Amino acid sequence: MHKSSGKLYWYGPEASGGNEILAETDGSGTVTTEYVYFGGKRIAMLPAGGSPQYYVEDFLGSSRVVTQSNGVVCYDADFTPFGGDISYTNSCPAQNNYKFEGKERDTETGNDDFGARYYTWRFGRWLSADWSAVPVAVPYANLTNPQTLNLYAMVADDPESFADLDGHCGSGSPWTQCKDSGNADGGPEALSCSAHPESCQSSDDDAREQGAIQSQQKADQKSSQKKHRKHRKPKPKGLPASGDASIYSDWFEGKTTANGETFYQSGNTAALLPKSRWHAVKLGTRVRLKRGARSVVVEINDRGAGDRNPDSTRVLDLSRAAAAALTGKEINDDDDAKKVGLIHLDSIELVPADTPLGPAAPQPPQ
Repeated sequence: MHKSSGKLYWYGPEASGGNEILAETDGSGTVTTEYVYFGGKRIAMLPAGGSPQYYVEDFLGSSRVVTQSNGVVCYDADFTPFGGDISYTNSCPAQNNYKFEGKERDTETGNDDFGARYYTWRFGRWLSADWSAVPVAVPYANLTNPQTLNLYAMVADDPESFADLDGHCGSGSPWTQCKDSGNADGGPEALSCSAHPESCQSSDDDAREQGAIQSQQKADQKSSQKKHRKHRKPKPKGLPASGDASIYSDWFEGKTTANGETFYQSGNTAALLPKSRWHAVKLGTRVRLKRGARSVVVEINDRGAGDRNPDSTRVLDLSRAAAAALTGKEINDDDDAKKVGLIHLDSIELVPADTPLGPAAPQPPQ
């Protein structure tokens, strides 16, 4: 790997993890710096043509002190929780670029290279969202901790309790967070997920958790549907004994009805609704509608979808002629129909197919 400045990085073999920078060269291949590791930790820098410089790290792996070969401190710094360095001494012959958690701080941008992605200590955020080679809904999230759902947050916004080793956490492993165990013997490995699996969550654990949540959601949904079906009113069927009727809109004048006839407001016809009644009542059926002392015989030659409201009492849609016969009012257009509104039907009775259509003479109340 190389930078725009021409610096090249030479990593260790895959057998040792493949993430240890052993040397840096310029574009022509001339070695400028070499690094020495012990127990997986960078302990010394060997600048070309210079004397070794030795790293002293804290329990997070941050380079707090750098000494020369004679033991003289040439770099001494503290770090803020999110990685800002406060240098007290910075006089090393070779500049130290490996700072917060031992990651290289880019001299061009000031951002830290964690391997998987870059981190900016200025904002305490990653410059790109977390990602995973294993397909999961939220990469490296611990569903018991909502803070981990933020894919740009550094160690769930708790850098005093957690450390991130590679931009995910844990070199080469699918772990999310590495919690501080309080081990004073420390070093980054004291915080690693391999050392403390009880403090971490793997992508397999995440997948199992999400699977359990989805299963529970499906079970709750099925239970809710069963309860809904149990308490839902049965759909109306057959010819109703009574109910309410609306009046056809003028828009239907001249349109074809369900039995193929042409609809006219002047005819004594009706549409049956809702849909659940259609199969029980044949088109062409004649019925007598009664409202108080008034009645009219109509032919059901059309069908209507009905209302979405299951509590609706509307069972028929009447022509204006049939509605006028039941109400005794003149209904000449849609405005008159709106004034009349729903017409309550006291009874709906089947009559023979040869029964004449139209109103009967009003009967005096008994």
